[in-house]
Amino acid sequence: MKMFNKTSAWLSLFTFAWMLLVPNFLYAAKALVSKDVGKVSSIEISLGKSRLYKYAKPITRISVGDAAIADVMVVSQNQIYLLSKKVGSTNVFLWHANGNLSTLDVAVGVDAGALQTLLAKLIPGEKIFVHPQRESPWS
Repeated sequence: MKMFNKTSAWLSLFTFAWMLLVPNFLYAAKALVSKDVGKVSSIEISLGKSRLYKYAKPITRISVGDAAIADVMVVSQNQIYLLSKKVGSTNVFLWHANGNLSTLDVAVGVDAGALQTLLAKLIPGEKIFVHPQRESPWS
């Protein structure tokens, strides 16, 4: 008399794999849920410009989505320095000492104001308005 047939062997293997994997999935799902995700802020900054940001809670860690677009450094425990490097968009995650997470959505564009001023000097008397375009018209 056979103790196991193919079906029961597969069922046993599946049950064993399930017992090993389910706790890991539950743990991963728990890790994705945060008690307080904090504030999501947005910024538009001109290419080559930089800004300082001050936060109320100390920053323990940062992560930049695309470091080719913006460079972010922690200057002090409550302050970051943001430098725009390339036209595009990215985000920055900031973890705070109290466990909260802040998100900074960053959009880097060209300095339309500087171009408009230059064109006004080159062509006096004309009303010229310059607006940046996020997407390339040739792509």
